[in-house]
Amino acid sequence: MAGGSASGTELENAAIGTIVTLSPLTWASGGLSAESSVAREGIEVAAKGGQSLVQTNRAAGNLFRDELATALRAEGRTVYTEAYKSTPFGKRYMDIDVWYNGVNLGGIETKIGSSRYLPLQRLKDFWLDANGYPVQLVRKPPYW
Repeated sequence: MAGGSASGTELENAAIGTIVTLSPLTWASGGLSAESSVAREGIEVAAKGGQSLVQTNRAAGNLFRDELATALRAEGRTVYTEAYKSTPFGKRYMDIDVWYNGVNLGGIETKIGSSRYLPLQRLKDFWLDANGYPVQLVRKPPYW
């Protein structure tokens, strides 16, 4: 994040001009579930052999992305998920593309737990940031 930092479960962005607190209380007050039944059920299915761990992790990551996108929309932002961005290093699909009053504020890469933020993703995001499109990493803590 340009000039800011993301710590713990809080995303602060001066350009966006708000703090989005990612906590069970925020989700409950917004009508969202802090405990994802999809993620819980996915883990149970994977344990029973019905779904691979990769598929389970992807479903949990997509759920977190969608929860964060919903919270940003509730704050008056226009949000697109899986937004395509072109870089000299290949295609980049941002988890969340954030707009406010017709101005593109940048992208958010969401991760859950200790999932890896791959070097090629970081390279593309660095290039996008250097060319006027800031990219922020927001991590959902494990066991939350």
